[in-house]
Amino acid sequence: MSASQLEQTAGVLSAVRDIESDRRKLVYLYLAVQGGATLDELKADLELPFLTLLRVLPDLRDDGLVANEGSHWVACDA
Repeated sequence: MSASQLEQTAGVLSAVRDIESDRRKLVYLYLAVQGGATLDELKADLELPFLTLLRVLPDLRDDGLVANEGSHWVACDA
């Protein structure tokens, strides 16, 4: 594992520790590992309702943990 990969992993783990909600952790980790996803992909892969995702994603965005890039949501660099 390269130094930059180790730094990225450490950043993700640090961010996860600060997230209190299990659903928010799940969504954030999924986006960090997958490199991004659409709402449809999140709904299908995580088996979460759209309404839940529509609450969780803006909260993560407001915390600076994810960003919306067109139709995709991505984890921000931690």
